[in-house]
Amino acid sequence: MDLAAYFATPPPADAELPIHIKGAIRNDLPALFASRGYTRGAEIGVYKGYYSLALCAGIPNLHLTCVDRWCPYRNMKTGRTIFHSSIKAYDEARELLRPYHCDFLKMDSLAAAKEIPDHSLDFVYIDADHWLTAVINDLQAWIPKVRPGGVIAGHDYDLHVSEGNSVRVAVKAWAEVMQIRPWWVLGRPKVLRGEPVDPELTWMWFA
Repeated sequence: MDLAAYFATPPPADAELPIHIKGAIRNDLPALFASRGYTRGAEIGVYKGYYSLALCAGIPNLHLTCVDRWCPYRNMKTGRTIFHSSIKAYDEARELLRPYHCDFLKMDSLAAAKEIPDHSLDFVYIDADHWLTAVINDLQAWIPKVRPGGVIAGHDYDLHVSEGNSVRVAVKAWAEVMQIRPWWVLGRPKVLRGEPVDPELTWMWFA
């Protein structure tokens, strides 16, 4: 979907929030960012680097900061700790992103945020620890890093809702408390046949 064309028209002032953009998925973001001349961004929660690759391949001259602990973590659904694959993912991400201008910060996201000057990024994409308090902490730490006119976005808006620890709960609460208007979700939970699908959904707003 052409998000640049979509955002050329302001939404109605009384639109229900978040505004769901039918047919949009997170792989539409690189073209939007490129159209706005963004060249500096950060992805928080990189794992094997697949979405980092989409950003780098789709945004000319992108300097991407890749933040992840790349260490064992507890799976939200099973409660089990993931060991080998999370550590191996670091090497896979570095190899995958070798052709691009990427910096790797192998550390906790809150510690990494202290390494980045305020208002120095065109966008941040948050896809790290999905527990409620962790999402709130990441929003607090990383939103100040994005310059006015940039984009704050993240993944898994529709994930783990039933567990009470969802990204959705954290993001909706933040947007309400901070009176963010408007803000969007790319796609919708129930899609029509033929629509692009990203089941976990991406949320976003402009700084």
